[in-house]
Amino acid sequence: MLIEIKNRFNGKVILSGEYESLKDCLVKNSGADLSGADLSGADLSGAYEIILPIISISGTKDNFYYLDGVIRIGCESHTVAEWMICYAKIGEMAGYTESEIEEYYRYIKFCADLKMEAK
Repeated sequence: MLIEIKNRFNGKVILSGEYESLKDCLVKNSGADLSGADLSGADLSGAYEIILPIISISGTKDNFYYLDGVIRIGCESHTVAEWMICYAKIGEMAGYTESEIEEYYRYIKFCADLKMEAK
């Protein structure tokens, strides 16, 4: 499948290619080189406590964020386990279409699979 990862601020394509899955894309492109990055003004205090990975996806309807075992979609924030159980109901209540619910479920499932691999 074609996967494109874009800069969330300007929409510029950072990475594009054919991969088996989003996980395959991330694994094959891990090890980002930040040597030329301008991090002036970035508040990284407390960054030592962050558990990787951090995932941010611009979905069809809302942004999807994963950090430290918690997923935030739009204004809803729940643990991965809670999302796995209630994703369809939460999506319906938020006015998502059936295809949007399935799209976000794939993102949730990806994060659930990551948590299982980490054990």
